[in-house]
Amino acid sequence: MPNQPVNYSMIDWNQRARDFDSVVFDFASTGTYKPLALWDVAHLNMTTTTFKLPAYVGPASVIPDGKQEAIAGMAAVLGGALTGINKSNQTGNGYSNVNWGMILRPMLLLPAVARSRMQQ
Repeated sequence: MPNQPVNYSMIDWNQRARDFDSVVFDFASTGTYKPLALWDVAHLNMTTTTFKLPAYVGPASVIPDGKQEAIAGMAAVLGGALTGINKSNQTGNGYSNVNWGMILRPMLLLPAVARSRMQQ
């Protein structure tokens, strides 16, 4: 029995991630539910303009400024960086200098708060 079936085709995951990145970070795209990522100028917990990326695409997926979820944006930035895309200056924008620590801090504190309450 062969290790690889005759009709097997391996997906180029590096190229798939690069294609995803080019679609997500195309702020000039038009069409239904596009652009996927939008600029956030609320400067909530940071002094720079950042971006917001909904966790899903569809109706009612537009997120108000300052209310974005970190998980989708962080995964998109890290995924692009892992494929070799310079996220610190992609198309003149620095996506890697978003202050993820300030965004994630409330979530990171939750386990510590829960532990302290359990010990009481």
